[in-house]
Amino acid sequence: MGLSLHDTERYTSVKQKLLELHDLYEVDADTNVSVRFVLTGHSLGGTIAQELTRELSFIDDTFTYNAGASPIGIPFQGSDPRIHNYVSSYDPIAMSIVHREETVS
Repeated sequence: MGLSLHDTERYTSVKQKLLELHDLYEVDADTNVSVRFVLTGHSLGGTIAQELTRELSFIDDTFTYNAGASPIGIPFQGSDPRIHNYVSSYDPIAMSIVHREETVS
């Protein structure tokens, strides 16, 4: 079996940074100040953002445009209401991805 997206240095480095930011900006009990975590991404960055949203429960919303992936690269994991995926009908890669069930258009 080949390398999965979750095993790449790009994915793991972004995930690590998000976890660090989450620890840094946790809700302050004294002030009750909280931080919303919203991801954005395009192409491969969009796919990474979508997968991180599925993995990390503290992500509030994710907006992607033409998230890219091979139709066989990442299995569809069901819709997630936090993911808002916009797809251009002129992008054949984005139109073929397995996340199309979540497409807003």
